[in-house]
Amino acid sequence: MNGQNEVRVQHYERSTSFDEVILPTNNYTAQSFQIFVPDSIYTGGDLRVKKLKWNGIKVRFSASFSENTYQYVTYRIKKKDQQQFEAIILKHLNRESLIDSIEYNGQIVLIKKTILGSKIMYELSLKKG
Repeated sequence: MNGQNEVRVQHYERSTSFDEVILPTNNYTAQSFQIFVPDSIYTGGDLRVKKLKWNGIKVRFSASFSENTYQYVTYRIKKKDQQQFEAIILKHLNRESLIDSIEYNGQIVLIKKTILGSKIMYELSLKKG
């Protein structure tokens, strides 16, 4: 399916909670979000959650998916939660450190960590090409 012909959903949630680790290459599932449009209607979209309670951490979350696969995911956390956040991600990836790029599910995932004052933003995206 060509991304230009893709039907996309734009979804915003003020507050929710889940423990699922969402990373690029994972299949999109609407079960973690309160989306009332049947997922058979769309195959792509953008998701944002202002206040996500994720594995005991407060997170600002956003993601983009296409052809029912996550392409881009951001987690914005408080600096004090950095160690716990990275431990959860590393355990899920079966890795010892977060480096600039990793191979995950047979694809290259780029990882960018940006410090924003008292917050840290982790941007994970699929390498193009």
